[in-house]
Amino acid sequence: MIEFLNTLVADFLIILRDVAPVLAVVLFFQFAVLKQSLPNPKK
Repeated sequence: MIEFLNTLVADFLIILRDVAPVLAVVLFFQFAVLKQSLPNPKK
């Protein structure tokens, strides 16, 4: 069970490492280039 959790956490960290640069570029473009805040999803 512990081995499974270690694998799960390690895989999650790898996914975060892969997604972080893409997210950084999107957020930079949103705030620096467009100069608009993210839309509020609440209605």
